[in-house]
Amino acid sequence: MADKKILLGMLALVLAFGMAVVGCGGDDDSGGADTWANVTSMTQLNGTWKGSSSQRDSEGGVTLTATMEMTVTITATNATTGTMSGSQKLTYTYSGIDTATWNEIKKEAQGEAGVTVNDAAHSITISDTFSSKQISLAKDMKGVQINQNGTKLKQPADDEDGSPEMIFTKQ
Repeated sequence: MADKKILLGMLALVLAFGMAVVGCGGDDDSGGADTWANVTSMTQLNGTWKGSSSQRDSEGGVTLTATMEMTVTITATNATTGTMSGSQKLTYTYSGIDTATWNEIKKEAQGEAGVTVNDAAHSITISDTFSSKQISLAKDMKGVQINQNGTKLKQPADDEDGSPEMIFTKQ
């Protein structure tokens, strides 16, 4: 079914990029706007970063809300390379959906590893972890910026893969 392919395709995309938390520029701890600078060393990224996002799309009277919570741990090996691992929970909630379509969607999702179906809420949750993988500053963190306090990361939107700007908060 197309909905399952979209659902699993979005999960694969999220896993491929490792970091996917939608956000917008926020205030720093002193109440002022964040000042962003390019990340110049993997050591700036050391630590655990967390965030969440929510996107909504409507079509034909059906609204799909996708919500993600993600935790990523980055460990610098040196100034240009490191490792990244983490976990995520992605929830798709359908509203305005007819019973037959919902039954078809949940039938496709049930039994998949890491997938939980909430029939009452018309939602499907996918929980997953991704093990440590090698990353490089030049390839994987291209365009990533850090705020003046070192407490937030901002990854620019990517028109090629459709990912929006992303904000991560250090834990």
